[in-house]
Amino acid sequence: MTMRCADVTELLDAFVDSELPPGVLLDVARHAGQCAQCDATVQDLLAVREAVVADADRLLQGVDLSPVWASVDTEITRREGQAGDDQPGHEDAR
Repeated sequence: MTMRCADVTELLDAFVDSELPPGVLLDVARHAGQCAQCDATVQDLLAVREAVVADADRLLQGVDLSPVWASVDTEITRREGQAGDDQPGHEDAR
């Protein structure tokens, strides 16, 4: 499918995040590869994405999440135990 700038513009955010179906992703890439304006927009979006990731990485470097994972593990174990209560053949201890 041949895409026009008007078609591609609304898809560029999803394109940069690889959220498009493979065929559409390829169509957008082909268009951007031949259109300087759309390619520039893709490059700008990629630069913004990289800056956000770098900033988030910098901000999260000093964050200790180890206490959180212990709570998550406890909750998973609790929920798995509850799910087992719903299994056929499980008898209530009451």
